[in-house]
Amino acid sequence: MRKMGLKPIKNTLRLTQKNDLVVEYIRKRVAANDIVFLTGVGKVWPIIRSHTVLNVLHSVIDNAPLIMFYPGTYSGQDLHLFEEISDQNYYRAFKLIER
Repeated sequence: MRKMGLKPIKNTLRLTQKNDLVVEYIRKRVAANDIVFLTGVGKVWPIIRSHTVLNVLHSVIDNAPLIMFYPGTYSGQDLHLFEEISDQNYYRAFKLIER
């Protein structure tokens, strides 16, 4: 059996499009005055990347605040998954609680 890596899974989920399965699932369930809580980011990494979901969600959900529970740290500019893996992607984010 040939190893194909994560690409076939990512293609199936269409993770870079506005109609990807994760974003579409969330978009269909968000109503007026809702708050979206995004959890499980560490469980689906590296198949689903938080910056990809957040960037696509930003373009389809603009009327609901989104809170992402992230298993790592946020420096104010970038995220460090599990406090070990540096992510150089841009996030429109801020900490809810300063430590």
